[in-house]
Amino acid sequence: MRQSFLFLVVLFVFAASCGKPRVQKLSERADSYNRALRWSSITAASTLIAEDVRRSVIQDLLQKIGRNRIVDYSIVDLGVDPEEIKASILVEFSYYGISDQDLKYRQEVQNWAWDSRQRDWFLRESRDLPAPK
Repeated sequence: MRQSFLFLVVLFVFAASCGKPRVQKLSERADSYNRALRWSSITAASTLIAEDVRRSVIQDLLQKIGRNRIVDYSIVDLGVDPEEIKASILVEFSYYGISDQDLKYRQEVQNWAWDSRQRDWFLRESRDLPAPK
């Protein structure tokens, strides 16, 4: 009896983890990616970047991280297309410039895409928004 109960609990947990809605998965993946950037972990961030654009995105990240030290981030907005295969995320970073140590802010738009083969979200592109004048 006890083994049957334990089996049902394990089965329920497994089923619940497999059935996450795509938007929730996206939110978790985006948070993991930006947390990796926050801690300057290119290796961790790279696992969340689409394979065909990984090299160019990593080169851009290395330049940004070499000039700045991110101290915090905030996901400001998350937009998903109706088919839930593309998404845009607006992220705000606060950071210190390595050379001047002044606290600065910048916003970035990250474009994500659903990979049906891997059944997960991957970053396709990120670009800085111009600073407000």
